[in-house]
Amino acid sequence: MTDAVAEGLARQRAHRQLLIDLARELFGWQYREDWQAWCPPGWPAIEVINPPYEAWATPLEQHGGVPPGHTVFGSRDERGRPRIPEYVHDLDATELIWRWIERRCPGFGHLRFERPSRRWRCVIAWGMAQDVAGTGDKPGQDILASSGD
Repeated sequence: MTDAVAEGLARQRAHRQLLIDLARELFGWQYREDWQAWCPPGWPAIEVINPPYEAWATPLEQHGGVPPGHTVFGSRDERGRPRIPEYVHDLDATELIWRWIERRCPGFGHLRFERPSRRWRCVIAWGMAQDVAGTGDKPGQDILASSGD
């Protein structure tokens, strides 16, 4: 295996682990042996054959399992197990994610969300570093903005 392939696989594993950590710590997901998958709180037991819509849709909706712009139907795999979404694309979850990072990373300076005008602004500092900022129309777009303000 080449170094580039090994590096790509390691990056994929790290990305998957980050999504699992976010689902577990921000939204309370737990690994369920019966499903052999990570599931949100309230997920039905596997013994229930064809559970009613509310039995599986409601836990996904309440615990971060439905990405914005998607329906709950795309939130399960082919065997009916819940999929952990890409939270980084969820503008509403962005502040939660950054607060989680702030708690876990020693040396993280500060994070502020401001609304000085009609656009949101996020200011991030690492340790004593100079502030880095981005802006957007909604909280979260400020983080996703590629250019500073």
